[in-house]
Amino acid sequence: MKSIEELVQVFTGIPLASANEFSTEVLIPGRAHLSRGAHGEFSIFLEGSLDSFGQLPPWGGVEHNATVTVVPAGKLIAALRISSSNPNHGNRIVAHIAYELLRRLRETPEPTNRQLLEAIGWVLPLLGDPDKLLSDERQYGLIGEAMLLHRLLGIGAQAGVSPRQVLERWKGSLPAARDFAAKGIAVEVKTTSQLSRRHSFSSIEQLDPQAPGEQVYLFSVGLRRDYSAPKKLPDYLADVESSLVDEHGKLDSIAMHEFRSKLAGYGFDFAHAELYRSQPGFAPPHLPPALYPESGLARIRMTSFKGDVLPEMVVSVGYALDLKGAGLPKQDERAILLKLIEAPAI
Repeated sequence: MKSIEELVQVFTGIPLASANEFSTEVLIPGRAHLSRGAHGEFSIFLEGSLDSFGQLPPWGGVEHNATVTVVPAGKLIAALRISSSNPNHGNRIVAHIAYELLRRLRETPEPTNRQLLEAIGWVLPLLGDPDKLLSDERQYGLIGEAMLLHRLLGIGAQAGVSPRQVLERWKGSLPAARDFAAKGIAVEVKTTSQLSRRHSFSSIEQLDPQAPGEQVYLFSVGLRRDYSAPKKLPDYLADVESSLVDEHGKLDSIAMHEFRSKLAGYGFDFAHAELYRSQPGFAPPHLPPALYPESGLARIRMTSFKGDVLPEMVVSVGYALDLKGAGLPKQDERAILLKLIEAPAI
């Protein structure tokens, strides 16, 4: 039986697809084929009619086609195609799925297509679903914002500030320049999976004060995905929801509705919570949450350029910032976050 690495080599040697004609390498005669798409993406074809597979799993890259031409045989087949749109790891994911298919077909030579699909169901979540699930980058960003929002709700509960007022400060679901903002104060949230607090900024102005006297802060946290980590994106959001209570400890239904509406704007739907739970989790922060005043950051500003203007042919400038130090002391951080939720709403 071929290893995953050997399967990768087989995939790599297959010519690219042309229109609906796919060059194939037989994995199991009359049953399973390896192929590549027009852009080099690895694909697996499982022969059979659509109804033979039962209900198809809801993962991106699983689709049925009743008229697939495989070459060099020139045979027209009905087949389920498994592929991945992940630009970084998609081919490795499909090679892993091919390995599991081969193992199952060797262990049980004659399973039905429905049984075969069920047998490899545990590995299919690696495909993801770009139409229903947030990308990894968006998940990292939302978790960082949820962590800060949970902290703000805790501070608000102690200070007598309602959850609804706290939620007004969260702008992450909007095309706004700030993740959290009130009059005179704003916080930008950045999450990184790197060893250091290295964060990317799309423009020079992203951390600039937008009004005279506005105080801007950067909230930084480091997280990593881990297959063994039990905490998933829905769990971080559940932490927030557990804090949406009134002064009597009862659920604030209006605040809950507002929170879920903002999540929908962000692109998250609790109807897909189980799909998120089937993905790798997030380990406890390897870089704990920390708050940094913008004014103290050695970053690029417009004043970094001659005459306080960009060079003539430069349209925009992005940069990466590697934060140093532990951030503000916790008591100072709390005072700033309290100011954020008590300041008048924008």
